[in-house]
Parts: sequence; structure tokens; C-alpha cells
Amino acid sequence: MIVIFLVNILSDDTILPDITENIFIEIIEGFPSKFDKKTIGQMLLKTSEAVIDKRKSEFIIDSISNITKKKFVILEKILEIFPTGFSGVTPN
Repeated sequence: MIVIFLVNILSDDTILPDITENIFIEIIEGFPSKFDKKTIGQMLLKTSEAVIDKRKSEFIIDSISNITKKKFVILEKILEIFPTGFSGVTPN
């Protein structure tokens, strides 16, 4: 469900990049602290990109819009603020 939502906001050129950025941050920060948010974000972006590429080939669209490309670049940079690795308590 999250990927479908993310694909829709990424591919909708009427949604501004800064709004997409805020939504993405809220999605990532919504996961419990015990999860590696950077990895989750990377997985969401990679999966979203694959879905958009698949849609592109199914609908015979020549290319992804520049706005969508810009959104991906912004979101990839956002992931740099999240630490790598799991946080929280580790089991004994």
C-alpha cells in the first residue's frame, strides 16, 4: 500500500517536489525506531522506481517526466539524513 501511494505522488506532476519530500519524511519517520529507516526508504524508492518503469513500458511512455526524476533525486538525498543500521534495543 505504501509503495502504491508513493508511486502515485512521485508520478503525479501536479504534486510539488517539496510536498513529496514532506510526505516521504512522514512515511519514513512513521516506522518504529527499531527499524533501519534508511534501508526502508531505499527499498521504498527502488520498488517505486521499478513500478514506475513497469508502468512506463506498459503504457508505451517514452520517458519519466523531469519532475518525477527530480523528486527521486530529492528523496534519495533525504535518505542521507537517516543513520544506517538498526536503532533501538537489540535482543540478548
